Amino acid sequence: MDPGRELAPLSLQVAPRFRLAHGTLTRFDASLQPQQTRPVRRSRSWKLLAATDDLAQFVALAGNRVVLGGEGVRHLDITHADSAVFVGPDRVLVSAPIVERSTWQGRTYDSRADHRVFLVDTSSAEIVDVAVLDVCDAGVTALPHPRDGSVLLDAGEGQDGSHVFVARCSDDRIAVTLVFENTVAAAFSPSGARLLLTPHPSYEGEARVVEWPTLRQVGALTADGVELPDDRLDLYGCFLRDDAVLLKTYERGIVLTDGHLVPRARVQLGDDANLDYELESLCGLGPDVFATVRWRDRAGVTEVWMLAAN
Repeated sequence: MDPGRELAPLSLQVAPRFRLAHGTLTRFDASLQPQQTRPVRRSRSWKLLAATDDLAQFVALAGNRVVLGGEGVRHLDITHADSAVFVGPDRVLVSAPIVERSTWQGRTYDSRADHRVFLVDTSSAEIVDVAVLDVCDAGVTALPHPRDGSVLLDAGEGQDGSHVFVARCSDDRIAVTLVFENTVAAAFSPSGARLLLTPHPSYEGEARVVEWPTLRQVGALTADGVELPDDRLDLYGCFLRDDAVLLKTYERGIVLTDGHLVPRARVQLGDDANLDYELESLCGLGPDVFATVRWRDRAGVTEVWMLAAN
């Protein structure tokens, strides 16, 4: 394993290419090198949800309010958003729960009710359509398809499991369909022809690869299948190529498989034998290149790795 650079911690989401920090929006290239920046005033505590490749537009959470950045910054009539995906030149899909304030025994607290998905016109900052996800008290992450415009919305409900929906936008209408339960939508393959599903932490299931959009299963793997006794597959996994997948386990680190989840090798990071660390997540960046977030001495660091040639 050839180690790459160490970076300040990044959130390894679907495309870990953007960061909003210290008043600057940054786009990273395929190896997580800073490639383009733009200043964003008064954004010190904002949470970035999405950005366009040219940084001309972005969506962020400012406190509880959603803001849309372009030539200026506008507030949307949406609060508590947890994901956003640009789905066209002037449309963005935003998910957010309905947050209800209740009082019990003299204490006031917020609770999440139904989740909604909003289609927003970025030129006018107006909501053009709304759909409801049939989940309660959930947090949603979005996984956009690399080519066909669809978006997987993974609604995690903690120990109660999860629901995965596919959202498609056409003629300014959102169509939402439930496609999976109690599994994690981990990653699309680079071509978009396959989808990797990993076990939900509350369910000792298997990792699966299905064709997209037919959802026909073409591969499956359990911890026993990679000879990992007393271990389990984690929820993190990614494609390096259509025929190469990385899976994280709770105890043994990273396993390399082919596109049908047939195990090929255990991936040992350069200093595995010498350092005590917690591997938090991993994300494919390109053929044979991936990023990890590892915690050592209560500090997180993002690292870029390249698989060494055989």
